[in-house]
Amino acid sequence: MTLLDASNALKQIISGVADYKSIPWETIIKLIEVYRMTQQLEHSWVKEIFTPEELKQYVAFEAEFKANSTPEQKEAFEKRWTDLVAEIRDNLGNDPKSTLGIAIGEKCMAWVNGIYGKKYAHLRTKKFEKGFGEGKGLKEVGLTPEIVSWMDKAMDAYWKDRIYKILDQVGKISPDVLLNLWDEVLDDMYGEDDARKREIYNVAFDDEKISEEAKKWLKALYN
Repeated sequence: MTLLDASNALKQIISGVADYKSIPWETIIKLIEVYRMTQQLEHSWVKEIFTPEELKQYVAFEAEFKANSTPEQKEAFEKRWTDLVAEIRDNLGNDPKSTLGIAIGEKCMAWVNGIYGKKYAHLRTKKFEKGFGEGKGLKEVGLTPEIVSWMDKAMDAYWKDRIYKILDQVGKISPDVLLNLWDEVLDDMYGEDDARKREIYNVAFDDEKISEEAKKWLKALYN
């Protein structure tokens, strides 16, 4: 941890306590814990977007990834990422919502889910939205605001395409098969984050592209 980080930690303590009060020992312990955790992070900027509890989970994620990946596997992950970023850069002039964009969006999600899995999907989502989406840590991973914007639209197009195709099969395939496909796409999107999964239902209810029959099926699941 840098001296600047230490200074920021102290400022958090001071700003959270009135001049006439002593500093609660629980507050000090919590900040010391966060202080120690940030020393272990590969990307230290994530401490700006995660809560102390999320930081614990992120540290655990990084530790598990390092423990479960050989140097060769880590190198392969990094090469796939570099190739993927290069492919996006080469296609910035193309529509991210096109068939090409959807295919690249699928590649992006396959890579990301291969790293984070379902267990840490909520951290993946927040890291992209509150981190990369707001311009944090881009240079460390070879990104630019333009690439992030294109990637975000391509991944969104991929999810919509996949969801539309599933919901288009309502009444056409076995209910059990349909439910498995639906659960699978929600798991791939948000892992164990049930709150974000339920948001998808509300978005679908307002989507004119989704049939009334499909919405009726979704409402039965939602309730």
